[in-house]
Amino acid sequence: MATFSQVAVWRERLLARDDTVGPMRIRALNEAAAHILLGTMASVGATVAIVTLVSFSWPCASVVGHWVQVALSSLTLGLFAYVVVTIMIVINLLWDAYQEEGTRAPRDLDE
Repeated sequence: MATFSQVAVWRERLLARDDTVGPMRIRALNEAAAHILLGTMASVGATVAIVTLVSFSWPCASVVGHWVQVALSSLTLGLFAYVVVTIMIVINLLWDAYQEEGTRAPRDLDE
């Protein structure tokens, strides 16, 4: 959530400038913010699945208990894989926005 707040502040600072801001930077920050929020929701879902797995005593002889464990374990693994991929996507988007900012003409120091 702190990362989302930081990206939102960067976006507001870019939009508050007097000069025109490239649409690619704003789009990259918007997309990064969306991925950050979805990654946060996936992290919460994975945490709930892990807490459910460790909180209950699953009988080993029960077929239903075994398949619930398999389903929750698979869900957790899938959600954490999604979070890792999301982190890589966000890093790429923020790097693109950072590089585009660095290629702009230098601003006046009097501002």
